[in-house]
This record gives sequence, C-alpha cells and structure tokens, in this order.
Amino acid sequence: FLTSQYVGIAGIAAGLLLLAGAGAVWLSRQWVRPLEAMQKTTARIAGGEFSARVPVDRGDEIGDLARNVNEMAAGLERIEGARRRWLADLSHEIRTPLTVLQAEIEALADGIRPFDAAAVASLRDDVRRMSVLVNDLHLLAMADLKALPCHWEDDDATQTIVRVLERTKRQAADLGLSLHWPQDRIGPIPVVWDATRIEQLLDNLLQNSMR
Repeated sequence: FLTSQYVGIAGIAAGLLLLAGAGAVWLSRQWVRPLEAMQKTTARIAGGEFSARVPVDRGDEIGDLARNVNEMAAGLERIEGARRRWLADLSHEIRTPLTVLQAEIEALADGIRPFDAAAVASLRDDVRRMSVLVNDLHLLAMADLKALPCHWEDDDATQTIVRVLERTKRQAADLGLSLHWPQDRIGPIPVVWDATRIEQLLDNLLQNSMR
C-alpha cells in the first residue's frame, strides 16, 4: 500500500513538474520575445535610425514600455528633423548676405559702384547680419554642449528692456511698427539675471515678431 502511494505521489509530482516547466518556458517566451524586440529597436535608435518602432500588441507593463520607447523614438525623430531644417535655413540665411556682400565688393572693385558712405553703410549692414547669424549658431552649439556661460548680477529689468527697444525702434519703424515700454509708469524692476543673455533673448523675440 505504501509503495503504491509513493509511486502515485511520485507520478503526480513528476506531472506537476512537467506542467510547471512547460508553463515556465511558455511564460518566459512571452516575456523574452518582446524584450528582445525592444533591445533590437533601441539599438537601431541608438545608431541614429529614429524611424524604428517596437510592435505593440500588449496591454500590460511590457506594452507600456514598448509604447514609451516608440514615443521616445518619435520625439527624437522630430528633433532631428527640426535640426536639419534649422541647419538648411541657417545655411540659406548666411548664403544670402554673403552673396550680396560679394556682389557689392566686386561692384566696388570694378568701379561700377562708387565707394562712398552709402556703400560702406551697406557693407556694414551685410556684415552685421552675418555676424548675428554666426553668433546665433555659436550660442546654439554652446547651449547643446551645456557650456553656455551665464554671469548673474543685480539689474533693472526696465532698463534692459529700454536698451533693447532703443536698438530695435528704427528697424521697427521701417516696417510701420511702434515699440513702446511705459518706463515712467512702471518704474524700476529689480532682478538678478545675466543681462547679456536676456538681451539676446529679447532681441531674438523682437526680430521673430517683426518677421
């Protein structure tokens, strides 16, 4: 009787072990397969292939992870597209004043255009425009490298705004725009910031607004 009981228990235990092993193999495949797919996809994304996506057909935590990977890839793809468009626009913006500058210098060298104060002012404006574009490119590169220096100091926000507006008033007037800051009514606004960076920011905002 004990022998038969032992044999029965051993048989049941062996069957349960087989079922547990088969279940473990099936479950591990269900988990390992999507993880391997995500590993391959993230490797492609790390290699610069931002269009790679992980197939999502699950509603559990692995499915959420796959969706997060896809959203990350989509964000990187948008950033890369914006970066390429920005570089194309920047190269076009630099090429335009450079071409004009070259044509004006050739005209002066060939005697087609007289070398007078108007010619010098035109050359100065072209050089100034190129300088602004190059400075913008340098600032962007430094910001991406996390090496953009900032020097904090006490300042008056009203005076900073007035300085920026004074520099931009003439250009705005040529476009039929009027820039005004009610300095007397608002009064001084004490702040602690990098005035140079803030002026660059305000200059860019005003230039974009006028465009």
